[in-house]
Amino acid sequence: MPPIDKTLESSRTLLSSLSSFASDRSQDMAQQAYEFLSQTSTRPQMPRRRRSSASTAGDATGLQQLSTLSLSSSPLSSSSDSSAPPSLIFSSTSPSPSSSLSSSPSLGPTKRFSHSAAVPDPLSLGAPLQPNSVELAKYASDIIRNEAYALLALAARLAPAAYPLLDDDGAHVVRATDSSSSAGTDSSDDGCEDSDDAAYAKSPVGVESHVEESRTNQAFRNVVTLIQSMPRHGKILISGIGKSGIVARKMVATFCSLGIQAAFLHPVEALHGDLGLICSCSPASPCDTVFLISHSGATAELMRLLPIVRPRVRSLIAVTRDPDSVLASSCHGWLDAGTGVNRSGLPKATTDEADSALPAPTSSVVSALAIGDALALTLSRLRTGWDADSKRRREDFYHCHPGGQLGIQLGREGRGVDMPSSATSPTAGNKLQPAVRLAAAV
Repeated sequence: MPPIDKTLESSRTLLSSLSSFASDRSQDMAQQAYEFLSQTSTRPQMPRRRRSSASTAGDATGLQQLSTLSLSSSPLSSSSDSSAPPSLIFSSTSPSPSSSLSSSPSLGPTKRFSHSAAVPDPLSLGAPLQPNSVELAKYASDIIRNEAYALLALAARLAPAAYPLLDDDGAHVVRATDSSSSAGTDSSDDGCEDSDDAAYAKSPVGVESHVEESRTNQAFRNVVTLIQSMPRHGKILISGIGKSGIVARKMVATFCSLGIQAAFLHPVEALHGDLGLICSCSPASPCDTVFLISHSGATAELMRLLPIVRPRVRSLIAVTRDPDSVLASSCHGWLDAGTGVNRSGLPKATTDEADSALPAPTSSVVSALAIGDALALTLSRLRTGWDADSKRRREDFYHCHPGGQLGIQLGREGRGVDMPSSATSPTAGNKLQPAVRLAAAV
């Protein structure tokens, strides 16, 4: 046989052997794959991630099987974990040792709480004792009486002789010589309390010739003078934040209803464009007056606004409890909005509000509202005429308040229809009121 034929024969034999080997190997691999797929089909299926509120019994059984399988097949679980309940595997509080992502609050499984679990309520304060009807009514009454006392003390500081506030012994709780807005108790540093009481507190009501004007009254008259010095087109801007901001808005509404131009100036928004409310017709001679309401006299928002507003307005008025506060000392005028309680004489951790244990703005809000109403009505009476009759003042008020039942009533009065007898009766504003006993007020 030629050499080339021998080479071809050898090649055919080699190819036949390789083909037989490859066929046998492919059959073995196919058999192994079939056995692997057969074993995989018998394993429990993974439960769906989305769970409904009404789980079936089959899903619960599958979840238990999966939990048992995970505990038995995990090479990182210790022997102590084999007795753990299945719920711990899906708990977001148990970190996975194999991956840091599974313990992430955003990527890990969500921990579900049942209503039967003892989960503390973040707003729960325990189980406080419930007061009876008498205790509940008494507490509410004490709050109202404390706020009423704040107003009585404010009236006594404005006009001590006309509206004195007496204690059980008949002595004045608020004297004309008191220089502070906090006047809850009589205090004397020089030991001449008896002489003061003999000369002033024991004097009959109505004797005003020898009584010195109180600091609150002097400050009030100064504010009235500052506002009257404004030009006719000038307006009043009132600023405050928090509860003081609500008081400011109410004061604005009262001023406007009485024909006095007023607007609310938010202390934060003012620094972001609302300063345009301030009249700029004559930078050398400003026209407007700004009221800054702060019970503490140190509100940060008002303190930031103060140096910016100061050169743009005619007058700055502080409405605080303390005339010596930082805010009041930086303004041209001060209005007493104290509560009548001497803070220096209070025990520690108490406030000058209606509830001495809670610093919620209550009595301070009432005092600020009262002094604002007193100023608005005083300015309205001065503008209309101090001796003007009530009919003229009501007609002037009707021009600003023609709507509602109040407007209908005032309109009828202007036409002489259904005139109430109270509208034509003379006012009793100049009559001195009887002294109010402290025991009857508080």
